[in-house]
Amino acid sequence: LNVAPYFIVTPQLPGSRLRTVLEQRQKLDLHHALWILRQVAQALCALHTHDWLTPLLNPENMILEPDGHLTLIGVGHAQQFETETEMDYSEKIYADICRLARLFLQMLGSHAFCGGNRHEKGWHRTESASLLHGLSPSIATLLTEMLNPGKPCGKHSVRLLVERLVRLEIESLSKSA
Repeated sequence: LNVAPYFIVTPQLPGSRLRTVLEQRQKLDLHHALWILRQVAQALCALHTHDWLTPLLNPENMILEPDGHLTLIGVGHAQQFETETEMDYSEKIYADICRLARLFLQMLGSHAFCGGNRHEKGWHRTESASLLHGLSPSIATLLTEMLNPGKPCGKHSVRLLVERLVRLEIESLSKSA
């Protein structure tokens, strides 16, 4: 901790990488996918709140414990926001939200392309109809908004997404009961 290179060794966590879980199950039910997505979004929100980004936001860098708790690993690769311009900041937030959308689609069993910057289409329109088919209107709207390159993104965008995911989780609980 006091001499370069700086590092911390964490204890081994029980559970499996999310990638392993997805390979075994192929897809998760909506409630579990929302549960996991909300936890990832909360972790990302905590990083953003303290002006950090993580480029490793993918299922290989997430441990899902037996009780359902998710932990991001590989955050040693996190980088501080460079506050050069508001546009660069917005681009980075948008890229993180696209990574969350891609993760959500993977958990639901889709491997569709989701762009990572505003200059890409976000997702192919021909795929969007098939992806959204069978999803509730609120989930389809969420994905459409997450992947909308025209939607403004700021430091609080992920926090607002977390609040929305909590409401959707509650909604999915009432439907599964």
